Amino acid sequence: MDISTLLIVGVPVVLFLWLNVLSTFAASHDGTLDSFQRKAQITVVWLVPVLGAMLILYLVRQNEPEAIRRKWVPWPIRSLVFGKPRSPHNHRDENLGQAVDFGATGAGGNHGHSSGGSSMGGSGD
Repeated sequence: MDISTLLIVGVPVVLFLWLNVLSTFAASHDGTLDSFQRKAQITVVWLVPVLGAMLILYLVRQNEPEAIRRKWVPWPIRSLVFGKPRSPHNHRDENLGQAVDFGATGAGGNHGHSSGGSSMGGSGD
């Protein structure tokens, strides 16, 4: 067998097997799945070549990213498997320390109140 034929056939086979094994491990370590779901996802990995494995990796990454261990993925393709690192809720605390006015009056003055007394009709005790 020629070396170029070996590379043309061997590299895709090795990548296919690695992707399926990675997806199988990821699905089996996903703590959010029950037994039936885990078995169904592993079955999809092996019955639907490449697309099944990619789908399962995507689902596992969305539900429990810790199930895919970084050491299982070689460095050249980590960004494909893990995607760009997400910074969750970056803008959540941007107003921390700033006062928020929940009062009835705002920049427009009195809202719904007449300037001549109480709107309830009572006397000014």
